[in-house]
Amino acid sequence: MPKTYVAFFDLDNTIFRVNSGKLMVEHALENGLMKRKDIFRTALLSFAYRLSLISAEMIMAKMSALLKGTSEKEMVQFSRKLFDEKLKEYIRADMVEEIRRHRENGGLTVILSASTTYMCKPVVEYLGMDDLVCSEMEVQDGLLTGRPKGAYCYGTEKVHRLYAYCQEHGFNPETAWYYADSHSDIPVLEIIGHPVCVSPDARLAAVARERSWAVIR
Repeated sequence: MPKTYVAFFDLDNTIFRVNSGKLMVEHALENGLMKRKDIFRTALLSFAYRLSLISAEMIMAKMSALLKGTSEKEMVQFSRKLFDEKLKEYIRADMVEEIRRHRENGGLTVILSASTTYMCKPVVEYLGMDDLVCSEMEVQDGLLTGRPKGAYCYGTEKVHRLYAYCQEHGFNPETAWYYADSHSDIPVLEIIGHPVCVSPDARLAAVARERSWAVIR
């Protein structure tokens, strides 16, 4: 059956009931991918972000730098193990049902997330989704360089990615769906035909009420 529209899904706090970043850091410490000093730096970055002292893009850049020299093969294996052992149990049953419904109705199902390819791909494969649009990390000679590849897929960058994806694949954003939880996704939610707020944060919930957007809690 040809795909007649596209349904995009955020990952953290949408498909997952949690933010995978915290579990990723714990798993990295347990498996030797990060040292304790790296965990401390990560905690400081997270605290600074919550105080609006640094941007999400800066966090992505600094987190990428911590993984400089890690083999891509090791990163793929690490992410798969993290998903199988910890993240899989946090998948929301209602999002599984939404993905199934869209597939049965002729929709292309795509993760649109600030998370990296390494985090998103196991989810796409496990849930039988069609594609992913996310942040990428630069690789040279099989090793992570410690730099992001291209722009961080966050905020307005998600808008650019969504428009580009729809144009490339022949979809109309006015018939598209997007499931997301955060106020940072408002730029995306307001340019598509079917915005759905999943357990939205306070700022997104207020906008959803004002604009009569669908809400799943």
